Amino acid sequence: MIPRGLFICIYLLLGLSNQAQQFIENKGQWPDHVLFRAEIPEGHIYIEKVGITFDIRDVEQWSSISEAHHGHSAFPERLNFHAYHMEFLGIETLDIQTTTNSSTSYNFFRGNDPSEWGSDCRAVQEILCSNLWEKIDLRLYFVDGQFKYDLIVHPSGDPSDIKFRYKGIDPDVENGQLRFDTDFTTFFESRPYL
Repeated sequence: MIPRGLFICIYLLLGLSNQAQQFIENKGQWPDHVLFRAEIPEGHIYIEKVGITFDIRDVEQWSSISEAHHGHSAFPERLNFHAYHMEFLGIETLDIQTTTNSSTSYNFFRGNDPSEWGSDCRAVQEILCSNLWEKIDLRLYFVDGQFKYDLIVHPSGDPSDIKFRYKGIDPDVENGQLRFDTDFTTFFESRPYL
């Protein structure tokens, strides 16, 4: 028998993945270095003070939880997850200047410690970080459910200032695109890299 609390947790997690993609601000419900979190079908994206962490899961295994809950299959013996971090080099913290607000807000009440609760957390559709590097902005958003980011180089900005590194994954360049391999999937950045 599955404990009632576990059932509610799984139901809420599965339910959240069906919502429109947006970024939810951190008001104490996540660690201090997290500024926003987005729920995506593949897992979570954490917008942090100096980078972005991608916490992805095996989507086929994850969907099998719902099937198992309804008695259509057995629960998987193991769930595959992979986290990796994209660190922006040479910055102290993201300077979030502009966000496009959603009409939705969220509340996170977990446990008995109010310092770990987050209430009336606003959801935003887009984040703009001005001057990530001098005269270079970062725009974070979703298109058709896919996470996107743009690096916007303004006149007299120097594209060679753009520097980041990955931790937890070693991307390769294939046909002009970044290729990422995990134990359970391969995916490509949807923009060309020359």
